[in-house]
Amino acid sequence: MSQKEEIMYLKEIHMKNFKTFMKPVIISFGRGFTAVTGPNGSGKSNISDAVLFVLGPKSSRVIRAGKLTDLIFNGGKEGKPAKECECSLVFDNTDRTIPIDADEVKLTRVVKISPSDPTGYNSYFYVNEKKSTLAEFEELLANARISADSYNIVRQGDITSIVEKMTPVDIRKIIDGIAGITKFDEDIKKAEEKRAYVEDNLAKTNLILEELKNQLGTLEKDRDVALKYIELKNQLDTAKASLARKKKDSLEAEISSIKNLIETQNKEIESLKAQKTTLGDEIKALTRKKEDVEKEIIARGGEQVKKLKNEIDSIRLAIAKARDRIGELKENVNMLKGTKNATEKEIQKLEKAKANIEENLKNARDALAEAKEKNTALEGKIKELESTISKSDTEIASCQRELINVNTAIEKKLEEAKQSEVDLGKCKNLVETIELQISKAEEEIRTREFELKDAEFGLKELTANKKSSEKGIQELTAEFHKKRGEIAKLETELEKCEDSIRELTRTYNNLKAQIDARMGAETAGDAVNTILDARNRNIIQGIHGTISQLAKFDEKYSTALGVAAGQRMNAIVVDDDSVAAQCIEYLKQKKAGRAIFLPLNKILENRPRGKAVIVSKDRNCLGFAIDLLEFDKKYTNAFSYVFGDTLVMKDLDSARAVMGGVRLVTLAGELIEASGAMVGGFVQDKEKFGASAMQELDRLGKMLASKIEEAKTISETLKNAREALKKIEDEIRERNTKESTLTLSYETYIVRKKEAEKHLAEAKEQLAKLNKAKDAELKNLDRYSKICQDIQKELDNLRARKEEINTRILELTPRNLSEELKKLRAEHQQQITVKSELEAKISSLETNAKLYAERILEQKEKQKSLAEQIEKSTGEIEKLGKDAEEGEQKLATLIKVEETLNKELVHLQEQRDEIFRTINEKNAEIDKIDTKILSKNDLIISQTTKLRSVEEGLAEINIELSTYNVKIPDKLPSNEELKRIISECESAINALGAVNMKALEDYDALRNRIEELKKEYERLEDEKHNLISLVKEITEKKKTGFYKVYNAINENFKRIYAELSEGGEAELILENPDNPFDGGLHIKAKPRNKKVIRLESLSGGEKSLTGLAFIFAIQQYDPSPFYFLDEVDMFLDAVNAEIVARVIKKNSAKAQFIMISLRKVTLQYADRLYGVTLEPNGTSKVVSLELDQIKDMVDEKQKIESEGVV
Repeated sequence: MSQKEEIMYLKEIHMKNFKTFMKPVIISFGRGFTAVTGPNGSGKSNISDAVLFVLGPKSSRVIRAGKLTDLIFNGGKEGKPAKECECSLVFDNTDRTIPIDADEVKLTRVVKISPSDPTGYNSYFYVNEKKSTLAEFEELLANARISADSYNIVRQGDITSIVEKMTPVDIRKIIDGIAGITKFDEDIKKAEEKRAYVEDNLAKTNLILEELKNQLGTLEKDRDVALKYIELKNQLDTAKASLARKKKDSLEAEISSIKNLIETQNKEIESLKAQKTTLGDEIKALTRKKEDVEKEIIARGGEQVKKLKNEIDSIRLAIAKARDRIGELKENVNMLKGTKNATEKEIQKLEKAKANIEENLKNARDALAEAKEKNTALEGKIKELESTISKSDTEIASCQRELINVNTAIEKKLEEAKQSEVDLGKCKNLVETIELQISKAEEEIRTREFELKDAEFGLKELTANKKSSEKGIQELTAEFHKKRGEIAKLETELEKCEDSIRELTRTYNNLKAQIDARMGAETAGDAVNTILDARNRNIIQGIHGTISQLAKFDEKYSTALGVAAGQRMNAIVVDDDSVAAQCIEYLKQKKAGRAIFLPLNKILENRPRGKAVIVSKDRNCLGFAIDLLEFDKKYTNAFSYVFGDTLVMKDLDSARAVMGGVRLVTLAGELIEASGAMVGGFVQDKEKFGASAMQELDRLGKMLASKIEEAKTISETLKNAREALKKIEDEIRERNTKESTLTLSYETYIVRKKEAEKHLAEAKEQLAKLNKAKDAELKNLDRYSKICQDIQKELDNLRARKEEINTRILELTPRNLSEELKKLRAEHQQQITVKSELEAKISSLETNAKLYAERILEQKEKQKSLAEQIEKSTGEIEKLGKDAEEGEQKLATLIKVEETLNKELVHLQEQRDEIFRTINEKNAEIDKIDTKILSKNDLIISQTTKLRSVEEGLAEINIELSTYNVKIPDKLPSNEELKRIISECESAINALGAVNMKALEDYDALRNRIEELKKEYERLEDEKHNLISLVKEITEKKKTGFYKVYNAINENFKRIYAELSEGGEAELILENPDNPFDGGLHIKAKPRNKKVIRLESLSGGEKSLTGLAFIFAIQQYDPSPFYFLDEVDMFLDAVNAEIVARVIKKNSAKAQFIMISLRKVTLQYADRLYGVTLEPNGTSKVVSLELDQIKDMVDEKQKIESEGVV
């Protein structure tokens, strides 16, 4: 098999209901060159549409359809429209170019109108009759370098688009697409966006770091205060614990001697009451004295202090404003100096550029003068020769006169074009200048908006703090008066509560003594009473009571229930086993006997036995003993332990009838055990369940415990209230100081906000003016561009007419004179071109020189203005500095005056505080006297009660000691020394004021946060540098990839154009070779026997030939197995059409070519021919043709044109 036969090619196209092809059509293609022809409108271009339809272009407009449903056969003139269309491409794949293991690959696409929506459609894809997708089509064909959007398929108008519609940048972008570097643009854009995002994050992170550092400084002070507080609190607790330890030792000694003091207690009680009365009178006198001192404090701290404070605050505000303004001015001066330096550099740069322009302008003017001399000499020779020729022929003379008029018109238009180019250049430069100013204005707006937001945020925060502070002072004042009322009320309540405790204690002890005497020593239940007494005195928590105390029942069942419970009715219910263990230990210490404890967390439920359940149904059975009681459900397991499954029977006879295997008790109190043992006889009252005296004792005990707890709560509340009152006074003083500072900061931020708003409004107004100016200049730019285009069109028409006249003159001129005139005119035309280019260059240089001079002048004026601003700001800084120094001196004087006044007030405040402390101490003494009286009364009521009272005091000291988590030294200082330490520690703690204990935790957390942010800042810096490097790397790759493709296509273009034009020259020239992406790509061509000119200056046929050469160059760079060309020779004359056909014929040896053409000179080179005709019913038909049949199929107009050219 030859190499040619191994290349993949398009074997067949299948069409059904596609555009004008109604019936199923199969067009077979061989290798080599296949041509398709037919009259205009016959449907031949629909074949190329079918190829594109299957390959799936990005837009339906490429296949000449508004939407895909327009491709479906519309019924022709009389037929019925189809509901779907189908096209297939069959490729020879013996070389496996398409990665499918088959010698033939058939790609099919079907479009069906949606049955539910007539305007909608469904599109389907198939590969070798198997369902597929467009993505799979593209992937398969990519291996064969076939694409709907590449240049292996050239449509009508593609050549025209390149040579007439595309700008140099559009042409360059064709190379970009082929090189596959457009993907780099997105990568560069993403990298730049990410870089901007990273830089934004860097700025934000830096701001946050600065703010956090400021916060850390504040927190560090709070942390130091908190650490100092902890140190003082430990010293205070150690001193208090030592004092409590000494008190404990004293109480223990008192317990051993209290029995000897009983006889003297009554006398001492009277003495104590007298002392209490005396202390009460003293407290009243001190209270009046304290009120007098407070009135004097208010009188002395009135208008004078207020006025002095306002004056101090006013001076502080003025100093702060001056300092802030100095800071702003210094920052502004630095910014102005930076701008001034930048302006100086800009002036140097502009002057250097202006000098270069002036030098180029001089050279251009010299070259123009030389060109004018040559042009004048040539014009003389041409006129002399034309005069000679005109004498020989009248028609030649007429042509020459017209030629003179055309030349004059061309010169005039060239002057207009020159002026228009100058105006256009000025307009472009002005737009660029305005855009630069807009960019600066937008940056200024962003800066001012940030300043405004910062001021608004500060104001918002200060307003909230100010309102909170004012509200807090009002609330604290109200709270102060409220607390004083609460303290008075609590003192009254405590006194009443203590009276109730004394009364209840006497009643409780009397009743308990009666019960003990009645029950006797053996049955008194001393252990139970001891535990209940401990509960009532809050010595042990978690004791609920005895079983007999926790239930309610009908009195008629008391005997039966008492016998059923037995000794267990005095079992004590407690919360859990730990409470039970504490009670047992307490009984051991008191040597008070033993008791049964029922812990609720461990006691198990005692379920009834089967025999008991059966007997419970007997008619003489009153039910289970446990069911005759009412109690809280949480005690169920405890009562189940006591009563078990004991049943209550009416009488002994009924019990005997069912006895055996079950525990029974009668209403009269007889007991029959499950074993059969019987117990009976006379029942004493003490055996009855829930004796009334015991219940009363329990009730009194609970009331006493409740009152003791209430007194303890009131005492604690009173203590807390007095401490809270002191804190409120301290906080009110602190809040007043902070209020002055907040007011100062608030007014400063108000000034900053107003200045930011003013600057922002000015910047926005400037931006609006610039945008308006830009819009106006853009309209001028469009107008000048249109003028330039119109002038260029007129010039092209005049030049074409000039060429026609010259051609006619040459035809009429004798051969020898004609050759000489032709040569002179060519040389003259070349000089005119050189002259025009030089004039355009001079005009551009003069405009640029003028613009640079204006910009230099503008920059110098700006530099002068900046210098004046710097001088003005510097003078203002000096003045403000002097004002601030004078304010500082005046402020220092006023502060000294304020300190003098405050010292007098401090003396009165200390005097008031001393009276307040004295009152508290006397209240404490009264409390001690009340305690002693209560203790002595308890001793008189009962020796045991007296002893327990002292023990209670000892227990309280022990509890107090347990609250101090400190180590008590073995050798204790004196009480006076301990009290001194306590007083000093409390004073030091009070001096600390409000302590922020959370600062310890917040400081560590904030410090860790700052470290994390520093690491994040470093990471962002690294990321920023990496992104800059990445952009450089991608740009370099993009440039390398572009030049690789550009150089290859340029070489192909040069070679192919020379072949097509039979000796012509052409090349692709970049506007900016150093950075090709900042400019476009020009196509320059030199047809045979002509000079080098740009693409737009070529004739229509020359443009088409150049465009074809460009497309063939692209095709040769990126070859495809087949090419489809649709009427690419439309605008070529017969000679050039034949040259193109020969080239296609030559290239068809390496790849398959399918070409639609109306030119016979093209069709004669085809290996096979197909004709397309339009049937009367509006459908297309494909026929195989011989070359001699072509004359019937060629469009008449095209045929005449072709013959005329030939």
